[in-house]
Amino acid sequence: MMYAVGEIVLIVIGILIAVEINNWNESKKSDAKITSALLLIKDNLKKTEPN
Repeated sequence: MMYAVGEIVLIVIGILIAVEINNWNESKKSDAKITSALLLIKDNLKKTEPN
């Protein structure tokens, strides 16, 4: 019985770690998209800047 409980705990811990890694990766992708969009806006503002 204790063996089964230990197995379940290990599975739950593994799933929680996997979810956390996935969340971290998604956040990193989102940050990259935001940075790219901000750089594009910056470049567009420089092009339209009056001399």
